[in-house]
Amino acid sequence: MLKALSLLLVAMGAWPLADESTAPKVTTVEVIQGGWGDASTEEVHKVLLSVIECIENKSGVTLGVNVRVESRGGPVLLSRRDPDGSFRIRLQIEDRYWGQLIYQFSHEFAHILAGHYKSIGEHFWFDEAVCEAMSFQVLHLLAEKWKHSPPQEGLRNYAPLLSEYADHIASLCSPVEESKMAVWYRDNKEALTKPEQNRSVVRVMSRHLSVWLQREGWLWERIPTLGASGVVVEGVIGDSISGRVRRWLADAKPEQQLFVDQMSRCFSGR
Repeated sequence: MLKALSLLLVAMGAWPLADESTAPKVTTVEVIQGGWGDASTEEVHKVLLSVIECIENKSGVTLGVNVRVESRGGPVLLSRRDPDGSFRIRLQIEDRYWGQLIYQFSHEFAHILAGHYKSIGEHFWFDEAVCEAMSFQVLHLLAEKWKHSPPQEGLRNYAPLLSEYADHIASLCSPVEESKMAVWYRDNKEALTKPEQNRSVVRVMSRHLSVWLQREGWLWERIPTLGASGVVVEGVIGDSISGRVRRWLADAKPEQQLFVDQMSRCFSGR
């Protein structure tokens, strides 16, 4: 089923299959000149590579693609790849606000890892929440790593600011206890599925997903199948978010099933 869904994504133009004979063995980044303020392209490049290394190590997947990054026009992952097959990410940042840079870039890069090229299905808000949760976790992980091994020595002092930035963004919504998530989902279901996303509402889910990614490390390895689990095939896939979660985590091990059940109950609407 997963193979079939992956092929459907390709047919829709959402995720072109790479030619393994020509795909690079490592993921590379090109930083487009201009608009970075007092941050040099070399500094930006090193920070972005640090993000990619973190995400690929946690997920266990090396994408082996090239990513072009601009400082303006986003943050967004463009829906079409460049003529040479490169992905293009546009951010909205300048100067040495490394926390903001990591937050924006890791979110958009997470969409590449998850196989997203366009919104698929009414539950794309969930994908957005997962990608934001990943960006929170990347900030916390790099905060620890940069204390001992920064991309360059001048970035060591920024390490504690990364976690502070993640906590600041997470605080821009009203937290909901996990035991009350089903009621929260019932009350916010309509707002979540609207095309114009309410970030403060989606962020409630991001906060929980961030905790779950930290606690249930195996979830990182499921990110590459997130996009495929959201493809709606008539007569095969339903449209409930709890069903979407179960499709996404269908290959969970027996000892992980308790968490899958717990996560699905958050969307029971009871």
